[in-house]
Amino acid sequence: MTVTAKPARNEYTGTAGQTVFYYTFKIYTDQDLDVYVTPAGQDANDANDITTSYVIDPVGIGSKDGGFLTLSTPVNAGDLVTIVSAMANDRLNDYQNSGDFLPDPVNNDFDRSISLDKQTDDKATRTPSYPRSQQNAASQLLDPPTPLGFWRDKSDLSGVEKVDLTSTGSPTDSSVITYDAGNNFLGGVLRTQQDKNRDVVNVHDFGAIGDGLADDTAAFEAAFLGSPARVECRPGDSYLISRLVIPDGCVFSTYGCVFISDNSVGSNNSIIVMGDGIYVDKIILDLGVSNIAARALSVGDDCTIGDIHVYSTNQHTEFDEGIDGIVQIRSNNTVINTVRVDNCDLAITAFGANNTYINYIEINSYYRGIYVRDCDGLTVNHFVAKTVSSSATGGAGENAILFESKAANNSCINNRFNSIDIDGAGEHGIRLGGALAVSDTYLGHAIIRNVGASGIKALGTIGGGQHLRLTIDTPEIYDGGTTSNNHSGILLQQCIDVTIVQPRIMAVNQANSFWHGIRIGGCSRVNIASPTVMDTIQDGVIVQIYLTSDCSDVVLVGGLVKDCATYGLTLDATSGIIRRFSWDGMPTIHNCDIGVQVIGSGTYSNNSLECNLLDNNTQPASISISSIMSNFQGDFISTGAADGSTYQSKAGAFYLRKAGAWAQL
Repeated sequence: MTVTAKPARNEYTGTAGQTVFYYTFKIYTDQDLDVYVTPAGQDANDANDITTSYVIDPVGIGSKDGGFLTLSTPVNAGDLVTIVSAMANDRLNDYQNSGDFLPDPVNNDFDRSISLDKQTDDKATRTPSYPRSQQNAASQLLDPPTPLGFWRDKSDLSGVEKVDLTSTGSPTDSSVITYDAGNNFLGGVLRTQQDKNRDVVNVHDFGAIGDGLADDTAAFEAAFLGSPARVECRPGDSYLISRLVIPDGCVFSTYGCVFISDNSVGSNNSIIVMGDGIYVDKIILDLGVSNIAARALSVGDDCTIGDIHVYSTNQHTEFDEGIDGIVQIRSNNTVINTVRVDNCDLAITAFGANNTYINYIEINSYYRGIYVRDCDGLTVNHFVAKTVSSSATGGAGENAILFESKAANNSCINNRFNSIDIDGAGEHGIRLGGALAVSDTYLGHAIIRNVGASGIKALGTIGGGQHLRLTIDTPEIYDGGTTSNNHSGILLQQCIDVTIVQPRIMAVNQANSFWHGIRIGGCSRVNIASPTVMDTIQDGVIVQIYLTSDCSDVVLVGGLVKDCATYGLTLDATSGIIRRFSWDGMPTIHNCDIGVQVIGSGTYSNNSLECNLLDNNTQPASISISSIMSNFQGDFISTGAADGSTYQSKAGAFYLRKAGAWAQL
């Protein structure tokens, strides 16, 4: 008799209805097999899968090539059928001195020994072991089992050792377990697993729920406590918080989740506080329905922030008499992609925001828009403000943009708004105000509509508070205040070095005409290129003394003034001097009641005007000279009227030339 080298196991994947399966190794009794049937799609489980519901064909018992068995119950398609040798480890024959030593029993005993070896080998090959060529490998005898214990290779590769995950400070602690990036990346270094774990943490690792109902404040505090390199939220979740402080240097990945305030923060704190040097992809903050008297969010220095969106379903107030906005940017060297604020009183305050860049600001349903105070180098690429609303405590709205120096003259300096779109402001669209000078301000292409007072108002003060170096590039201003003669499309008072390029001021709705198109008072070195002014209640352009301040070096070039209800141009030197005013390039003053008005008992010095007067209503007196004005010093006014009249200043008085003859006015 012989035993083949075939393994002591057979494995099959059954077909539907199959009952007959073959075994290819020698057995000696019908008890020498274990048969397992594992249902398709399930994991193997010896205790559950073993079956005794089968019959072994007796012909195969004792055959070196094996035989077959028949299951009592057919298998399903995909069921796994496993047949393994399960011989008992015993010997039944006992050989005696001078007893029988017959070939069949002896061969059978030898064959059975070989079969037991094959059975043992089958079990051994399914057990972890070292390669036979591995040197210095010690015995792998296992220690008794312990809860949460696991095995690892020893550092000297001599075997394995048991480690316990629950014992702090042992070699199982994450401060000792190592992570080797060099296994996967060129130049990688060995780090502790604890250090590796600090790279990224998720707030749900600290108990956050993220359903918008449970207070997750404690989970965020715990996540930030260990100063990890990055803290993550779960996309799509909403987190109820009372206060959130993002520590310096943190990378905070919110993935667009929503933070909901429970409004429990005190008035001297922000709900979300961003430290210095942080990176945040997006902050969305829902202020709920109740009024709060606090900042919602504040930004630190040297930050990079993707998007900020703060909104409420009810108007919210601000504290400290309106100087702290819902979003407060008191930051240096910070970059923000977008800031959006909806339905808040004072939306944004930028206090001392130096060398800070904001790509896009949008404010909807606001009382005050953005307050820029004591900033040096704030740049806003695009600014949008829509829908002025009453404040939570009453009032009809104020400015969309306010610039102000509070710390000292020119502490608000070098600030730029490259593109501006304002639709609705309770008072002025843009205002430069305060008792101290604001300087080097650039207002890019501005479209301003539906304001309660002036479109752009730059109001300085006498004695050092004049606003300096203001540039207004291609503004379009429509529909403003009609209740006061201070309401102008552009109002400049106590300003020095102003440049305005191609302003366009008119009324889309005639009921909302500005009182004046452009009003200039007490200013010097003002240059306006190609203005278009239409549909004002009084003056298209007025140049005048402001309090005791003279007006000098105001230069306009070209342009059109049309359909102004009273005067196209007014020069008013009351109690002062207007010097070196000029309007060149033959502007057209068309269809005003009176084209040009020159009034005041003050002094005019070296002024000039050359323009075309067309279809102004009072003819031929399209130029009006006050009878009390007598002091002319080198002034020249030359106008042409539709009726062929020419008006010209000459020898200290004004004359009308008509039908070839001069007559003094």
